[in-house]
Amino acid sequence: MPKPSLQLLAQDGDCDTPASITTIAFGEGPLDFLWSNLSIDSVLNITQSGTYTVSITDQNGCRTVGRINVSINKSRPVFLPSAFSPNNDSNNDVLMILGSQVVKNIKRFQIYDRWGEQVFAKANFKPDDPSFAWD
Repeated sequence: MPKPSLQLLAQDGDCDTPASITTIAFGEGPLDFLWSNLSIDSVLNITQSGTYTVSITDQNGCRTVGRINVSINKSRPVFLPSAFSPNNDSNNDVLMILGSQVVKNIKRFQIYDRWGEQVFAKANFKPDDPSFAWD
């Protein structure tokens, strides 16, 4: 009998969704999955770089092992100045989020006063956009 076939695919995550490794597996009957971290799901959510191993076994006891090396880069180059001077001199008059091309979207930008009251909020915008700046 042929061994089960297996393909592993790493998928990027974002701020709310972890990266994952998805299995594409074919074999006789239901397949049992066993990952190196003892997970038994066909999809493994991951938060760290490393080598991940999965063993799949079909109903006949035939087994295939797959490994994948995943590198997770969590750096998201964003810059937010620590001060600004809203005095209309055209120099640092607004506070805005600056980012590299890696940053696709700012989920939330909220500013609170010293008493904990929200004084500014914007959501779902691209960095470097003055229309989402606070003055």
